[in-house]
Amino acid sequence: MAQEMMSTQKNGFVHRKISQLQDANYSPIYGYQDLSVTTLEDAVQTVQLYVPNVEAYANQAKEKCKKNTELTLDESAAIYLYTMPTPFHLRLNEKLRAENVDDLKPWFSFLKLFITALGKLPSLAITVWRGVAEDISNGFFQEAVQTWWTMNSCSKDLNVIQGYINMNAGTGTVFAIETLHGKDISKYSAFSTEQEVVLMPGTRVYLQSQPLKIKDGLFIACFKEYGAIPAGQHVMLLYNSKAREIVTKIRDILQTNHIPVWFDERGDMKEDNMYESLAVGVENAAMVCCFLTSDYEISPTCKLELEYARKRHKPIIPCVLSDTLLGKTSGWLKTIIENYKCIDFHPTSDSNVQLKARELIDTINEHPHVSKYLASTLMDQPSYLFELIKYNYISNSRIERFVNPSISYPIEQSYINLAIVETKEQHEKEKKLRATANTDEIMDTFEEIYGTKTPIDVKDIFKTCKDQNRKILVFGRAGIGKSTFCRYVAYQWATGIIWSEYELVIILPLRSLTANNYPSGITYSPIDIVEKEYFSYPSLSEKDKWLLQQQFNKSRILWLLDGYDEIIQNIPAHLERLLEQLRRSPHHIITSRPYMNTLSYPAYMEITGFTDKNIPKHVYENCKKEMILLQSLAFHAMESNTILLDSKLLAKAEDETHCYLVHHPHLLNIGILKSFSQSGVGTRIEVDKNHHFVHLSFQEYFAARYLVNALRHNHYHQAIEFIKKQKYNQWFRLVFMFTSGLLHDSNDNESTDIFWNTILSPPYDGIRHMDLVIACFDQADFNKTFSCYYPPMQSITLWIERAFTMKQSDLPYSLIRIFRLCTTILSRPPIQTILCKLLKNEQTTNIILVLSLISQVQITNPLRQLIDIVRLRLKHANHDVTITASEALRAMGETAATSEVISALVVALKDKDYCIRIRVCDALRAMGETAATSEVISALVVALKDKDYCIRIRVCDALRAIGEKAATTEVISALAVAIKDEDYGIRSRVCDALRAIGEKAVTSELISALVVALNDKDSDVRSSACKALCVMGEKAPSRNVTNGLLGALIVGNLDVRSSVYNVFRCMGVKAAPSEVMSELLSALKHENYRMRISACNGLCAMGEKAASSAVISALLAALKDEDSDVRSSACGALCAMGEKAASTDVINALLDVLKGKDT
Repeated sequence: MAQEMMSTQKNGFVHRKISQLQDANYSPIYGYQDLSVTTLEDAVQTVQLYVPNVEAYANQAKEKCKKNTELTLDESAAIYLYTMPTPFHLRLNEKLRAENVDDLKPWFSFLKLFITALGKLPSLAITVWRGVAEDISNGFFQEAVQTWWTMNSCSKDLNVIQGYINMNAGTGTVFAIETLHGKDISKYSAFSTEQEVVLMPGTRVYLQSQPLKIKDGLFIACFKEYGAIPAGQHVMLLYNSKAREIVTKIRDILQTNHIPVWFDERGDMKEDNMYESLAVGVENAAMVCCFLTSDYEISPTCKLELEYARKRHKPIIPCVLSDTLLGKTSGWLKTIIENYKCIDFHPTSDSNVQLKARELIDTINEHPHVSKYLASTLMDQPSYLFELIKYNYISNSRIERFVNPSISYPIEQSYINLAIVETKEQHEKEKKLRATANTDEIMDTFEEIYGTKTPIDVKDIFKTCKDQNRKILVFGRAGIGKSTFCRYVAYQWATGIIWSEYELVIILPLRSLTANNYPSGITYSPIDIVEKEYFSYPSLSEKDKWLLQQQFNKSRILWLLDGYDEIIQNIPAHLERLLEQLRRSPHHIITSRPYMNTLSYPAYMEITGFTDKNIPKHVYENCKKEMILLQSLAFHAMESNTILLDSKLLAKAEDETHCYLVHHPHLLNIGILKSFSQSGVGTRIEVDKNHHFVHLSFQEYFAARYLVNALRHNHYHQAIEFIKKQKYNQWFRLVFMFTSGLLHDSNDNESTDIFWNTILSPPYDGIRHMDLVIACFDQADFNKTFSCYYPPMQSITLWIERAFTMKQSDLPYSLIRIFRLCTTILSRPPIQTILCKLLKNEQTTNIILVLSLISQVQITNPLRQLIDIVRLRLKHANHDVTITASEALRAMGETAATSEVISALVVALKDKDYCIRIRVCDALRAMGETAATSEVISALVVALKDKDYCIRIRVCDALRAIGEKAATTEVISALAVAIKDEDYGIRSRVCDALRAIGEKAVTSELISALVVALNDKDSDVRSSACKALCVMGEKAPSRNVTNGLLGALIVGNLDVRSSVYNVFRCMGVKAAPSEVMSELLSALKHENYRMRISACNGLCAMGEKAASSAVISALLAALKDEDSDVRSSACGALCAMGEKAASTDVINALLDVLKGKDT
């Protein structure tokens, strides 16, 4: 390894063999581009296997790169690491040359960081030098154009290359390369004197002439970077129709300079036919220039064209035509162009257009275009036909009203609500539904059948499928929106919101499968349907038909088969096979009215229409004025330091928002505002009375929304002044917290930056400043991509470090108080890293304070480093450190349950100090099933015999948390003994633990113990034993359980007998021997109504097995009981017995009950 490191500097500018360069010509790199830029430390994590000590190299690189440059510290250090005399760049280039693309994936994070850094450096048009330690005059370079995908280091100084060539006994070839966009990295290199220039991966060069022999064994070869548009290709100009005039001028200038251009006169106004734009414009483009105006981002056509260009790996040159767009793009457009350098054509005067067009021409000529080799070997086949189907869904995304089709609304405003249908006897009841003639009866029966429903989000419906095939039947009554559902999900897929795993989603209205559309005499296939439904006019060429077939065969396709009920009764005979073929497709959703269904599917859904969850969206869309009024009212009341909303404040808010209560009187009567003199609920409240928000938090929330809107508009300066003035006023603390969270949710980066810059700017107010920053940062839940992430994060970590290292300071307690109110901030790696640093301090007081902080806050994803350091503190000599370390592990819960932590806790469970043992039990309880190792369970069994009452309590709680995994013989035996403990609290906890362990704990020994517990003098013990037996119910040995329960009935009191009947109810049909029936019949006549209810419930659970004449007679008598709950329970029991109880007497009795006053 040491010899390899010493030689790396010598090999940086020279290929040892020409085969290395040959390999570099056939290994295109794609896949890293969509990753996020990370720190250098994170970027090299995945390559440690290939470069030992790479973390040390990265740290060394960052230490050497702490000067200010136009690059970030991580970007500078990435370049420095590449140039260091280590094996790093050798291993990287080996993987870049590898034939297997997967070999390069561990390097993607570093490539993203490194190439991002190089991209920020200026491009050089200069001759640079490189070499190969072989004679290449034998004609190695057969191809006219070479594409080099490795990182090729060159030098501006020929002497540097000659020195390396001479080391190889004077044999080799020197490359003189005229580069157009080489990157000079000497400023960031570990060897700045070598004047190193890096050629970017994908650089295309050609040999200008045959290598020239300088002397024996030494040649020189002249290369030039390729910059012309390849033959048969063009530059595609994409623009919004408003930019036609200016883009036409630019087109003319490009053509004058012999650059082939594809230009559509209609711009984005070609919704009727996008075929030529994609099939010709994008497919044959060497690069794409998009001309950005304020309307570009909202144009579906522009989006389709540019996204398809990116999908086809076309180089993109953004050209800005409006000064308001610079740096302000967002959404889909930002994700495409954010890594490209924009050419700013604004102002669009003739002279400036001429000047910028020249810059555009230079950029085109200098750009490394996608080679034909790349297009034919790297990319998939063209998918523009699929894209046209996708565009069809996007462009037809409005729903017309039935009454007035001229009025429509966007399909994304549809309320598509689904529910999973869960009914055991579903198929039998569907027969009943189909046999119902009356429409009203159909609807009632439908509600009866599908009464048990679980709401589900549209995007999650495939989670109900238990295998790889996805077949779902969606029900919905007439007019509920089954066809709208199909259009909605197709639109959601087309816009990339759901189901990206499918290359194509096809809507097929089954009503179109008619003899007129598909004449007989032809055998149709699914692809014929796609061609007929989506490409009938103009018809496809033979080439496109072949392409569609190829794409269709290799793609994952989801069919949306709409309206099975409309076709099943009159499907043409020659199309029956086609319909069956569609139904056998592995991925499809089929819709139908429920009473026309004859299908059996593994998953059923129902469209439920408008639900409560739709209310917030509806309110925001339809109550904008009212919301603005409430916001104004809340803010000005907060500003006046009052909760009293008098007539003056109401008038001020009305004038500001132009929303007057005379037009919206309901605002004072919807529950958000209340009158101080209100005498009743639902009465009209007069405007001239004093009001207040129903709770102060409502007022603070609406005031925050007002502040958010103020930060977004032109008068944001007033909002800034307000924040500066009031930011330490505790009256506004929650307002600012709400504001931070709302800004984050809005994804409005500009307003968010304004808010945070104001919060972090002077004046400062010590602890209150600290409190405000932490509270607002916690609400925002930022990630590293936000520009305002680092300043507050750096301040917070600095405060933590200072607070916990200062002597005799109250700051740690203030921070603990602040962090206890937070939910996410302590889970952030920078803060956990500083906690790790503080825990390495040997000052006992400081360690206890830091551990106390961890034990009192929420850390949802603790770093492994933090867990390990807390674990080590379990072994600390100081008693209090060990206790707080245990409490910290308890607070982390399951996330801290590593094998090392569990072993350490097992050791600590044997500690002499009972306080430590208690805290360890609490930690194991918090870790639950994750801590269920044999080592832990054995230790808990021993601790169950601890002489200390509190320890035994905690052990039971820990076993309860571990649950079924604690169902070992030794645990059950120990619990069977512990259930007889003299302390009632422990006996109750033992029963709770057995209930959690569940069915696996069923033994005759344990059942006997639980039956005895039913007679316990303490009601909590009896209740817990009953619950445990109920869980074990049907799995328990029926004879042992039944005998024990019957014995408890004989000797038990009222509460015991009631509990026993509940156990019988849980056991259901398995608890139906004659002795049990006799006891339940007896209980039906008990003087206590609770006993009678329990007996009815027990009989109900037994169902048909309980349907004897004696039982039915007793239940008929119970239907006349004076207590309504008893009567109701008796009805339930009779219904559960089904047909066996369907006598004339029973039916008449039930009818009498229905006629009662409390039916």
